[in-house]
Amino acid sequence: ITDAHFLYDVKIINDTYLGNAYTYRNDFDSGFAVLQKIYNETLHNYWHFGVMESFGYLLFQMGDQAKGINYLRQSVEAGDGEPFTVVDAARWLAECYSTINKPDSAIYYAKIGLAISQKINYTLGIISTSRVLTDTYESSDLKQSHNYLKLFIAANDALYGEKKVLTLQQTLAEEQERQLKAEADRIAYENNLKQFAFLAGAGI
Repeated sequence: ITDAHFLYDVKIINDTYLGNAYTYRNDFDSGFAVLQKIYNETLHNYWHFGVMESFGYLLFQMGDQAKGINYLRQSVEAGDGEPFTVVDAARWLAECYSTINKPDSAIYYAKIGLAISQKINYTLGIISTSRVLTDTYESSDLKQSHNYLKLFIAANDALYGEKKVLTLQQTLAEEQERQLKAEADRIAYENNLKQFAFLAGAGI
């Protein structure tokens, strides 16, 4: 991979994340400006369906539901070589169908996203798809809803739970201790150098 290709990939990823951030903040005009630009730039390369799913989700949120769903479905169907693309498109598509009260379609795509998420250990995908399944089954099958709720709680705890917080706190404490020791060693080394310099200057 050349530097130019690497930098291009980084740019597309960053721009896609930026567009998604605008979407989540309901700043649709800014999101549209970013995502439409890279959507057009990637029409004929390997990033296209990854960008298309983000653009489709944005379009749905902006009110162009048919086009948004169409883009998301294309990303699910054409993204077989990139499982994260399929999962993200499927989970967004499930959310969209849930929003427009099409539970069968919501369940269908949520299950696609969940199965792949479990296969590749994509915790965020498990959380989002199991949440859709929990909510969608709530009115028709409480047992299924409860099963997916347990899955949601387990995945959510794995990603954000108390154990994760404690592990992070321990890691930060260890890093702080390492930095303090390094600083103490540096000061001791500089003091030794000063002492040697003084003794040498004094001719001792």
